[in-house]
Amino acid sequence: MLDSSKSSAIIPVLAMLVLLVATNDVSAACISAACPAAALVQDAREAIQASCGCTRPDQTRRGYLECAKDALEAAKRSLSRPCRKLVMRCESQSACGANGAVVCCKKKKSGTVAAAIRASASRCKTGNACDRRLGFYSAFDGCTDDGSCTGLTTQPSCEVRRAAFEATLPVPVPAAPGRYVVQLVNESSTTLLAAANAAHKVDEAPTAVLPREGRWDIPPGGVLTIDIPTAWEHTIGAGAVGPVFWARTGCRFDAARDLAQCETGSCSGIYDCSKANQSAPGPKALAEWTFDDDNHRAAPDVSVVDGVNLNMDIEALGPRTVHVPSEPHWLDHSLTTCGGDLRDPAICPAGFLLKRSELSTFIQGTPGGDDPVACFSNCGKYKYPLEPELTCDPNPATDPRCYYWKSFCCAFPVPGTSPYGVSCGQDGQCAQNGGCWNNGDGQSVCACRAFIEDATCPPDVCTFPYSPQTPSNQPPFGHCSDVTGATGDPAACIGDDTVHRVMPYGLTWPNDPETLFSDAHAYRIVLAPGGTTIPITPSGPIDACSNLPAAYGYAQAASLCSGVADRVYAGARLAPASWDCRIGDGIATNGVLCRW
Repeated sequence: MLDSSKSSAIIPVLAMLVLLVATNDVSAACISAACPAAALVQDAREAIQASCGCTRPDQTRRGYLECAKDALEAAKRSLSRPCRKLVMRCESQSACGANGAVVCCKKKKSGTVAAAIRASASRCKTGNACDRRLGFYSAFDGCTDDGSCTGLTTQPSCEVRRAAFEATLPVPVPAAPGRYVVQLVNESSTTLLAAANAAHKVDEAPTAVLPREGRWDIPPGGVLTIDIPTAWEHTIGAGAVGPVFWARTGCRFDAARDLAQCETGSCSGIYDCSKANQSAPGPKALAEWTFDDDNHRAAPDVSVVDGVNLNMDIEALGPRTVHVPSEPHWLDHSLTTCGGDLRDPAICPAGFLLKRSELSTFIQGTPGGDDPVACFSNCGKYKYPLEPELTCDPNPATDPRCYYWKSFCCAFPVPGTSPYGVSCGQDGQCAQNGGCWNNGDGQSVCACRAFIEDATCPPDVCTFPYSPQTPSNQPPFGHCSDVTGATGDPAACIGDDTVHRVMPYGLTWPNDPETLFSDAHAYRIVLAPGGTTIPITPSGPIDACSNLPAAYGYAQAASLCSGVADRVYAGARLAPASWDCRIGDGIATNGVLCRW
């Protein structure tokens, strides 16, 4: 991304646009009789939106407009004055640089559509609030003729592109003696590292897996194929550990030495998490499974209880029952939005975004520090980086972190008295902000529950909700204000509805009823389904320590570590802090992993 203070860097971008699109007859909503070059205007706007940081979390409205003005001034040789004025006029009526802002589309009785920029979706009371993740930021192009959101018309094309790509992929077949197989697909534009745990049945030792391809790194458009061992079937009961798969992003790795330092999804600095029987703390989407449950079906879900590093979907493949009308939890549909990304600063509240610069592994003094690597869930935020003690006092006045952690993560000491399952007559009688829930059996008890930001959440967004017809699904939703009122900090809750708008079937809180079922024996886990426009730090080989910025004091560290034998990798820290002189195979460092 170009720095907003260097607007002259946009000149080559706009000049290239002149060459590429000047002869194209493409319509644009931002038009003027004085500037008929509609396609050039549209592409110039897109270039400015990208280089000036339209959705960058640290950008301001004023900063964005100043950057746009400077960029247009620098491009005056390639863009006429009327067109520059038109572009500036359209960007002046956009939501760029205003985090949380939306285009509010309202169809009047006359049939015309009024479009206006509002500071938040809640300010768009009688129209359709079109958020910036749809890719249309201006009052000129954010609304359709019927008052709906322009971006919504792009969703089918994402689905079509995704389906066309996936149609080219092989459908794996289980390899005996196993009866199940899982294929992982990377639909992002950068290399990722996949991972799995070492699952096992009750009273059995953990069993590791390795993809048929013999590696865990997966290039853009690539696949990995994992045969599910029989030891991973029917992992039910106390003491069993079910299969889990996830993606790791921003990794420096050496597979031969079993080293991988990742921005998200890291498992103690190890490349092969399954072999090491390691899981990953911190925010990441997890594909969880029970293979061969009590009904001889598979039961997967996508858990985002810790937060999201990449969007994720699960598909059933091969011979199977495609649809079971009597089973609403049948896996016969996508679990997420195509091309959606919860890390988008226009969606994830600033207090729930995890940025690269907040990680000890980020190389200080290099670009991209404000890039988001993950968006926390409510539970994930308050358990990161380490969970509080179970015995902490959830008094909002003295320990607000404990208060939120126990409310959102449903945590309580074991052994100890559970705040849940206690008879109640109303919500106020329940500890830890639990809800008083009658699941249809005639008894009301306190239960852990979800908390939404808006007054209500549609059932196609917050799926499997409580209703009088389906009381057993889950307790009625609480509201963020039910929890945050005690601390006076409304920004302390993300709202499960915010997460579900991107991942409708994601499991956002500990008891979210998002488990699906299928009788298939082949499955596909899609990482970043449909791709994403939010930056993902590329994964690749471990770089040389000598390439680090001067602030790391390479020369001094090299001298101090010169007597250490067999040193191949180091853990670098900003001077004058000491480096880890030798990082052995499969050994983690909280410094920057680099190669001598």
